[in-house]
Amino acid sequence: MTTSEVSEPALIQLGDGVYICKSLSAARIPGSMSIRVVVGKGEQEVAQGPGISTEVVSPPNIIILFPWLGAKLPHILKYVQSYRIFYPSATQIIVRSEPASFWNGDKAKRSYFAPVVEALEVLGCLPDTQSSSLSPTLLSAVRAAHIERIIDTPSPKVLVHAFSNGGSWQLTTLSAILAESYPPSLFRPTSFQASIVVLDSCPGNGGVSRTVAAFSSAIRSPLLRALVGPAVRGAFLLMAARTRLTALFHILRTLLRRLLQLQTPSVPPAPPQTTIDALKTTLSSPRLLPWLTAATPRLYMYSPFDEMIPAEEVEAHAADAERQGLCVRMELFPESSHVAHARMYPERYWAVITETWAATSAELKVKTDDFVPVAYT
Repeated sequence: MTTSEVSEPALIQLGDGVYICKSLSAARIPGSMSIRVVVGKGEQEVAQGPGISTEVVSPPNIIILFPWLGAKLPHILKYVQSYRIFYPSATQIIVRSEPASFWNGDKAKRSYFAPVVEALEVLGCLPDTQSSSLSPTLLSAVRAAHIERIIDTPSPKVLVHAFSNGGSWQLTTLSAILAESYPPSLFRPTSFQASIVVLDSCPGNGGVSRTVAAFSSAIRSPLLRALVGPAVRGAFLLMAARTRLTALFHILRTLLRRLLQLQTPSVPPAPPQTTIDALKTTLSSPRLLPWLTAATPRLYMYSPFDEMIPAEEVEAHAADAERQGLCVRMELFPESSHVAHARMYPERYWAVITETWAATSAELKVKTDDFVPVAYT
């Protein structure tokens, strides 16, 4: 695929649904100046306070964005441009989420993510391995994009931002692909990695009706949109039937073993996970990405007014992650809708993200008590 440029800020297309936004030359932005946050209808001027300063000790090398299912490029660009304001020296990689990605097989998923993996390796985020090599097509795209190595050691500083279950699904897919070729042992062992994971409006199970609405909003064709309802409902029924049949199988096997006086396993096999449960489990992994650890902050941004993902689901996942020893911060936005927190609360939204990164880059353990509310004038 030929490399193409996409509007401002300049995105370079590396593959189908995969883009890169190259870093600007490192420029100091005075902490006292006003900036423009470009999320929402038009621009909104925000006076920088202590918690929203771009004078970060150590900015991220790379920002990876996983937008929500069916997110349009103009909407994605608003987040790209905002990140470009705060971290101009960071290279951004954008991985879109489309309905087809949920039904693709392993081969199609690997093909889709190949540009992402290759870009991360060329940038120095991933160590060189004998099994990894640039295909001619990808090599051409990377060369045309003039991507250069920006990290000297396999200890990258990465800000990962996933939106909704659609973006989280893409994040966990990348996690599975990288885990096979880039085990944590390839990375420099350190007790601290300057990275964070932002989970915006996720994860959670909104049920059948909300899932149908999410897929329908991402499909333009009226014919295909009409098929979404039956397809999603059928998938939910199959998952429910599979879970119940598996449970019944375990019960019957246990009874048969007892009748035949065979030894019964002390711990019965766990029933198969649903797609959402598997998503939640992967997101709770300390090594969600090879360079992450349990100390990597997970920032949950959610709202009780979210019509797609119930707030209780997000809170339950965050609580479970904290019980597993992960570093968690939760930020509740009282009235914003699904993936609309930045539009309704731009000052607070970006302050929370930049505060979390600032604390992380300063090698502080991030807890809610560590943050002082930002005073805006």
